Amino acid sequence: MEVQFRLADQILRGLDEIAHYLRVSRRTVCRWIEEIGLPAMQTPAGTWITSTRLIDQWILATNQV
Repeated sequence: MEVQFRLADQILRGLDEIAHYLRVSRRTVCRWIEEIGLPAMQTPAGTWITSTRLIDQWILATNQV
């Protein structure tokens, strides 16, 4: 049986939304951005943004066997 993933494309604004989506702490999100390349960018106002699609693709790419 083939498993298919449907990648959503929802914008996540702020560390709280990103952390909630990943089910980790805000500190872990910051560490992952800095240390292992979690795809997120900081706006000129200082808010971190990303999308669920980018995160899902990043998770799949970093967990390839």
